[in-house]
Amino acid sequence: MDVLVLICALLFPPCATEDAMNCVWDANAAGNGVGVSFVDVAGTAYEIAWEG
Repeated sequence: MDVLVLICALLFPPCATEDAMNCVWDANAAGNGVGVSFVDVAGTAYEIAWEG
């Protein structure tokens, strides 16, 4: 599943809001800069950890 999450994170657009679907929420760049980054696939959020 990790490979699928990575592919979605690279292909999906950024989330406009934290509850958006089929997008990537980058906690370092969005909101208050704190929290967990995730990719949402059809309403299910998968946590991601950005390297670097």
